[in-house]
Amino acid sequence: YQKSNEPVVNPIARFSFVVGKVKTVKEHPNADGCYVEEIDLGEASGPREIVSGLRNSLPPEALQDKLVVVLANLVPAKVRGVTSNGMVMCASNKDKSTMEILVPPAGAVPGERLTVSGVDFGEAEPDAAMDIRKKQSKLWKKVSKVLKTNSENVACYDGSPPHVLGWASQGGVVNKCTNIVMQHLIGTSA
Repeated sequence: YQKSNEPVVNPIARFSFVVGKVKTVKEHPNADGCYVEEIDLGEASGPREIVSGLRNSLPPEALQDKLVVVLANLVPAKVRGVTSNGMVMCASNKDKSTMEILVPPAGAVPGERLTVSGVDFGEAEPDAAMDIRKKQSKLWKKVSKVLKTNSENVACYDGSPPHVLGWASQGGVVNKCTNIVMQHLIGTSA
């Protein structure tokens, strides 16, 4: 519900997309299709542990020491006994048979928040924590539905190319990819 005297904020402004550097990649001990990564988001507390369902799509070296885009303001979720504190953003083709991590712009550093050109973030700060599995699932579906890569392999939000974002794929297959997908698993306690 939006009060009439409050400025209208584009839904993507509520999410915090941050540049991260993958420090370690390990196989998840209890989930065959998952990795557990330690990702440096430039935070004083040190790297975050993030679980991603990329093990069947990407070898560990595709992530190790790479800069990635992380959706950083998610409610922590337990994935088969390991707490995930964010989501690695990827691009895939429609049937998800091809998957690639999104790459931040050249010169980006861990901790930098990414925004989208043509979208007025104004004074908006991202929410402290988003629960895209429950409370904010409709909002996430609305945003993720219009996150796509263009013909130049650049991630776009609702047709707008990124501003600081500058996401692009590492390889040549994303020109066939049309969807930016989340690789964050709905947590299950174990």
